[in-house]
Amino acid sequence: AATAKNNAIDASNLTAEEKAALKQKVTEAQDSADQEIDKATTDAAVTEAQTNGVNAINGIEVTTSTAKEAAKKVVADAATAKNNAIDASNLTAEEKAALKQKVTEAQKAADQEIDKATTNAAVTEAQTNGVNAINGIEVTTSTVKEAA
Repeated sequence: AATAKNNAIDASNLTAEEKAALKQKVTEAQDSADQEIDKATTDAAVTEAQTNGVNAINGIEVTTSTAKEAAKKVVADAATAKNNAIDASNLTAEEKAALKQKVTEAQKAADQEIDKATTNAAVTEAQTNGVNAINGIEVTTSTVKEAA
């Protein structure tokens, strides 16, 4: 049960730090079960301790990465703010659409980098780079309207 749970943890999109924390929980549950099995004095008690240990290990939930979800939210918030600024500008509909496409592409690229990150530091770096890319998209005055 512990091996299967650790394999599931390894296969997840969690960062190295998040994986280590979950694996520590698995180890603690396994150690606790081993101690209860060693204390057992009857076959029934051994079976019960084993069942409780397996249930404890299986009860450890392998979730999605909270660090990655939080980073994606920060990037999404930056994209929303930039899109609101684009909407509030005097740009033509076509100019707004072109800028919003850049925002979408920057957000998608940031989300992909966040997903690829394997450590909390790499997640933070991908988040920062994504926010900077979005914030770097300049909302200018309409060149079409200026020319008219």
